Amino acid sequence: MLMKIFLIFTLLCSTLLAEDLEFKNIYFLDKNLEISGLTTYKDNLIFISDNKEDQYIYQLKLKDSKTYLTDTFLKINTIKNFQEYYYSTLLSNKGGRWLKSPWDLEGIALCGDTMYLANEQVREILSIDLNKKSLNVIPLNFQAAFAELGKAMEDIPTNAGFEGVTVDCETQTLYIAQERNPRGIFVYNLKTNQYLGLIRTIEAKTNQVSPDYSDLFFYKKHLYVIERNEWKVLKINPSTKKVVTEYSFENNPVLNLRKLYKTDEPYGLAEALFINDEEVIIGIDNNNKPLSKRAEILFNFRGTSSSLIHFKKPKSM
Repeated sequence: MLMKIFLIFTLLCSTLLAEDLEFKNIYFLDKNLEISGLTTYKDNLIFISDNKEDQYIYQLKLKDSKTYLTDTFLKINTIKNFQEYYYSTLLSNKGGRWLKSPWDLEGIALCGDTMYLANEQVREILSIDLNKKSLNVIPLNFQAAFAELGKAMEDIPTNAGFEGVTVDCETQTLYIAQERNPRGIFVYNLKTNQYLGLIRTIEAKTNQVSPDYSDLFFYKKHLYVIERNEWKVLKINPSTKKVVTEYSFENNPVLNLRKLYKTDEPYGLAEALFINDEEVIIGIDNNNKPLSKRAEILFNFRGTSSSLIHFKKPKSM
């Protein structure tokens, strides 16, 4: 009898929970910027764009019930050390190859006045001191990380590199999303720059086009990950490295989000994740594709703008 109770308890504890995120609203950017990372600084939403060689950080302000105004938050190309970094990267084989974009931002995180950026094709994490207006490369050794991943950095496609970054500010633990081919999450101690290990989740049983991770966010001692081509956010316990809850953002009473834009492609579009005590915000990078006809009618908006979808934060987050 005791064994039976133990087995039932174990099964209940190991059961993966699944929820749908509750849609609140959708807002479109007033400019054609391809949102690829999202966070806040002093209560202001800020984001990065992966438009080619975009060297700005932008801030958002609501214009009306369906539009965000975008403005410049920081001109990265004017801060200390940027020019030296850019040209030295352009003329080197960083990331395991000579032909690459030396500046391709795909993730942003903040701890106090220190900003962290993922430079995808170069495979580097940068820090910006917002007080001193200076940029530096965090000296991380990725040899052990890619060895555990099972594939050398130079053998992974150029545009399948670092797609997201987040930090547990309390413990100074850094998490980096290696996007795909193969995917994984590298964990580092920011105090020592020591590699702490790899997080990998089980790939969905459905026929994913390309299993990937497209952004990360750390909130209340848990790591949250966008599984882009499954249209899900995963909640991961960083101690056990196990997924405890899946949140689907595909279906809602308004519109199946796979049909938001006319892409004619099977890939997901979510590239930015932000969570606070009230809501979950997911940034959609539409690659300058137009809204679908149904979305134009539903939201009374036309154009090729990226969008931010606001959801009610579940109690389980």
